[in-house]
Amino acid sequence: MSGLAGWQADRPESLQAYLPDGVKVIDHDRRVYAAAVSPNLQLGEMDGDPRVQIYRTSLDMFLSWLALVASALDRKLFLVADIHDVGYWVAKIESEVVIHPFIAGYGYASSLQKLVRLYRHKESDHQNWVFPSSRVTILSNSVTVDILAVMRIRPSLLTPTRFG
Repeated sequence: MSGLAGWQADRPESLQAYLPDGVKVIDHDRRVYAAAVSPNLQLGEMDGDPRVQIYRTSLDMFLSWLALVASALDRKLFLVADIHDVGYWVAKIESEVVIHPFIAGYGYASSLQKLVRLYRHKESDHQNWVFPSSRVTILSNSVTVDILAVMRIRPSLLTPTRFG
């Protein structure tokens, strides 16, 4: 979820099927990423660029893991202090507004809201963590949408529609 365009990312072995033979890295592109994580993406739009499936699959796997973490914390299987580093990812996800519609569209909002309450409260180490905002222009169906990420979202503002 980096704001840098053009950097190369190692491809996880589990996603090899999405790339041509022998390809070990992908060239990251924020525009492709933003289009790929749109919940309105149509099936036919996934075929043109293998990064689309890699981005969608990776984000879905990561958010599924965070949902499991939220569930485990809710059931008191472990404490927030046991997995302190999750706070970094919660803060990072708040700054990446381009994925908020994906979070809402695929049912991850409640688990993310729970993690925000646990990791971004007043006494939290991650309370004031801020990431640079990302600006991405998406061209979809002849409509240009300009997404400007906010610098910081207070947990109290995070409602079910915040990720929508």
